[in-house]
Amino acid sequence: AAPTTPNARRRGGGGGGGGGLFGTPRGTAASPGGTLAGGVVGGDDDDEGAIASILRRSTRRPPHLTSGAGGGLSASSLLHEGAMPFRATSAATYETRAAAERKKKAAAAAEGGEPGLSSEAAEEDMVLTNRKERARLFTRLLSPSVTGAARGSVPPSRGSNVVVSLTADDAAAGCPKMRRALLLLGTYYSLFVVLVLPPREGSAGGADHDKDEDELVRGLRDGLRGGGDELPKEVLPDHRVVAVRSVTGRVAFVRQLSRPEFVLDCDPEIREQLGRFGFTVLLYSAPAAAEGGSSALGGALLP
Repeated sequence: AAPTTPNARRRGGGGGGGGGLFGTPRGTAASPGGTLAGGVVGGDDDDEGAIASILRRSTRRPPHLTSGAGGGLSASSLLHEGAMPFRATSAATYETRAAAERKKKAAAAAEGGEPGLSSEAAEEDMVLTNRKERARLFTRLLSPSVTGAARGSVPPSRGSNVVVSLTADDAAAGCPKMRRALLLLGTYYSLFVVLVLPPREGSAGGADHDKDEDELVRGLRDGLRGGGDELPKEVLPDHRVVAVRSVTGRVAFVRQLSRPEFVLDCDPEIREQLGRFGFTVLLYSAPAAAEGGSSALGGALLP
């Protein structure tokens, strides 16, 4: 009879031909020491060692990881509660790199006799412009009308997790102010964007429906970015733009994150639901139908 120890059961009962997670593949003989003839290790400790070996050889890296960091286990070691910390992402140095690139272009233009800012002025101009715009954005974002508090609040520390919700119509509006607001937030905080899709009609499902929904979300992500330079992927990578259809989904997404400092939403029910768990929810005015390339978020933060 086959052994009945827990380890034997996990490995498929010792001779069942792949009945368990670590079962012997069909047509592969097991050697006396527990090592498969094909080179696959059967023991628990050996399995863990094989997995660790594979991970060590991996060079995969998150798309938003800073260029100086390695991939594989090196990148995994940076994770904090499942998310890459802001300091390790390309968004943290985006403004500095963009300003340096602008300085380089200004210097090249000056050498060619083209009029324009000096290289130093070009670099300083971009940094100061972003700083001033971000200060105005924080003033609007943390005003009593948005926070619901009796007086204004202090902005969270740089690098904190924040969540911004957008309706599908708002995201598709192609509003430059909205993209600018998200860029200013995404280069200061670890930004997560939730696209709120309309409720699903009927009981449609299946592969075709999933494909249509994937295309919808992909189109909204592309619309959110514009040409790419306005809100580049290194500031807001695709995997940090998620789509949900219900209040329950939005609440669940926020709760699984590593304690965001605030959630920016337009639905009072989100404030009520997340407030029960101690989250700070800032409310901007619910969007009307997006017209003329304008959005509620852009109008609320950068009027």
